[in-house]
Amino acid sequence: MGKEKGPEFYTGKGYLKEGAFEHNMAIYEEAIKLLPSLSKYNKIIELGCGIGYFALLVKKYKYIGIDFSVEVIKKARYINQTKVFIVENLLSKTLYKELYTNDCIYVCLEVLEHIDNDIDVIKSIPSGSPIIISVPNRDYDSHVRYYKNQRVIIERYQEFIDFHKCKWTIIETNPKKGAKVFMFRARRK
Repeated sequence: MGKEKGPEFYTGKGYLKEGAFEHNMAIYEEAIKLLPSLSKYNKIIELGCGIGYFALLVKKYKYIGIDFSVEVIKKARYINQTKVFIVENLLSKTLYKELYTNDCIYVCLEVLEHIDNDIDVIKSIPSGSPIIISVPNRDYDSHVRYYKNQRVIIERYQEFIDFHKCKWTIIETNPKKGAKVFMFRARRK
């Protein structure tokens, strides 16, 4: 496993190249299927939005994407000129005091495995809010953890996430290597 990386890591290694995240489109499309009804929630806050590919798919929703990399947010704004993107650390107290409300859907796709303080990110989401999260079962140099199975995910987050009526999806990202992404929709306790 690797160590938590700073914003500069996410501007190198082709991260900002055209089509850099097209391989994640299956993950984004599955997340769309898990979105709750527009009648109850019409705003999405994406935590760790990267270059904004998920925002391209959520046309009917108000959207705010948050990422800590200035360069990544510049790219997201270029790709999605009608969406709102903010440069900020996900652990910023100001951020969730000003933006986070319980009438939003919180989406966090392929982010928590990169953050040492992932529990604090979850705790910052307002109680009762719907959340959609995806995490991988594979290791990578920028991952501080990975999740072997659903039981590991539940054990890690059960104090802060209500898994009682959770809806799960498993996306096979590389079947030959056994690589999967676990995705779920649940509620913040």
